[in-house]
Amino acid sequence: MQPLLLFVLAACSGSAQPPSGEAVVEVVKSGPVTPSVDRRVGHISVEELKKLVDSGEPVRIVDVRNPDELETGMIAGSVPMPLGEYTPTAPPVSTTPKDAPIFFISGKGARSLRAATSTAESGHTVVNVEGGIEGWKAAGYPLLAPSELLTYGVDKGAR
Repeated sequence: MQPLLLFVLAACSGSAQPPSGEAVVEVVKSGPVTPSVDRRVGHISVEELKKLVDSGEPVRIVDVRNPDELETGMIAGSVPMPLGEYTPTAPPVSTTPKDAPIFFISGKGARSLRAATSTAESGHTVVNVEGGIEGWKAAGYPLLAPSELLTYGVDKGAR
């Protein structure tokens, strides 16, 4: 069995970050190189995610923070799925087409990277939000209070 080399391609305009956050995963057969799983995970800054959210395009954001952390607020339209209860086979991931990017966010970006990595293993296009909710708040971007969110799955969340 031949190992796979995975590349994350992004539409870039000269910057290190993809301007649109559109990560496309392409599987390329290769020789004996065994890549790090992280190579299947795209990365985006909170500033670029904010541009996507503001664009009006549908953006699937999975917030993997713990329920007590969600009390500080969530990004409008995000779905809560605490990392301890997260599985790539559950909604909203299982209901998202594999080529549609799923953005994972946590407090600072470490837990969301773990969730994104496990989801990439199931063949989904995934993007980790670097800086997490802390970066989002530091940039002054709005968060919805839990009382403003609809009930979804584990706790309170959005569509």
